[in-house]
Parts: sequence; C-alpha cells; structure tokens
Amino acid sequence: MASYELIVEKQQPDCGGKDPRVLEFQSVETADPVEYVRALHPDMELDVEQKSNGELVIAVGEGMKRIRYCFTED
Repeated sequence: MASYELIVEKQQPDCGGKDPRVLEFQSVETADPVEYVRALHPDMELDVEQKSNGELVIAVGEGMKRIRYCFTED
C-alpha cells in the first residue's frame, strides 16, 4: 500500500456568505486511489485525471454537488 496526502474539495451552493468550497486534508493509505473513491461513491461515475506533476484527481457528482479527491503520494 502507498501513503497519500489527500485533499477533499467539496462544492456547495454559494449562499449566506459561505465559501462555496470546503477543503479537508487527510492522510490515507491505499493500494488504489480510484478504488478508494469508488468505495465511497459506489453508484456514481468517476472522472479520473492524472496531472503532469503526479497528482491524481478523481471527481464525482454533478453541478454544484461535485467532490474532488486530489491524491499526492507521500
């Protein structure tokens, strides 16, 4: 298993002066980041993007209810 720094970015409706983005920072160990996210959202389609800097971005959801999981290997 590999160790990753994970940033979870949740989009929420922009109302009441709240920031439409909520960020959570975590450390996770997983053999496969895509399967890790798929286990959290088994009925949703995943959009997977490998960045040139090595970051793996996995997005789920639609419109303003979108969640992005950004994995960077430690």
